[in-house]
Amino acid sequence: MVMGAVMQTQIAHRLYACNKNHVLPLQAQKDPGTGKWRFSLDEDSILLQSKDGFSPETEGIYVGSLKVEIDPNEQEEVAQRLLDDFNCVPTFLPLDIQKKFYYGFCKQQLWPLFHYMLPMCTDHGDRFDRQLWQAYVSANKVFADKVMEIANPEDDFIWIHDYHLMVLPTFLRKRYNRVKLGFFLHSPFPSSEIYRTLPVRDEILKGLLNSDLIGFHTFDYARHFLSCCGRMLGLDYESKRGTLDWITLAVQIYKISQ
Repeated sequence: MVMGAVMQTQIAHRLYACNKNHVLPLQAQKDPGTGKWRFSLDEDSILLQSKDGFSPETEGIYVGSLKVEIDPNEQEEVAQRLLDDFNCVPTFLPLDIQKKFYYGFCKQQLWPLFHYMLPMCTDHGDRFDRQLWQAYVSANKVFADKVMEIANPEDDFIWIHDYHLMVLPTFLRKRYNRVKLGFFLHSPFPSSEIYRTLPVRDEILKGLLNSDLIGFHTFDYARHFLSCCGRMLGLDYESKRGTLDWITLAVQIYKISQ
């Protein structure tokens, strides 16, 4: 896989993957008899498949949410089990933030926008809700706190997946200026004419630009992203390189399944 060849030279010890759909690559089931949680790896997870592109010496640690709600009294024990048994670190998002973040902002605002599904008129469709945006930011902060609890910013590489975590690079960069960050978008990136309708367009662009490497599925998606940076942020770019003030980043195309 091309991604592995690009990244291996930058990883000293560990790779932290902030997961696609913000969910850990795990299956969870509670035993009705004992009341204990049982966990197993989700072998169909794209994250487990993509690790084949990295060196065997690279340790992968996954950061994300669980598909089930864990009682607060059980969270510490579950977190330790998942780290010891699966190299997974759960974020345990509060339920109200989880709903507004994932089912609200991600699914009602970002997903339709990125797939060119704008309402035909202002009386239909979901208008921008700033509370959903605030929940999105709060969820990304929770991810940042969890990553910084366990990562070594001098040696480790943090690889962020998909539109659920597009402002996470900003929070990580603020904490540690030298941290190595990669981001891959598993969805389309829309044209500037569509993207400009998002009220928080600048915040999301700047979030992505805090990465060292940004990956897209196709040249068109990368071109749309760079065009948005140029038209909305005044960013000058050429070829596959972009600059924002003192920031230099790489924008590349990777063939990876959605």
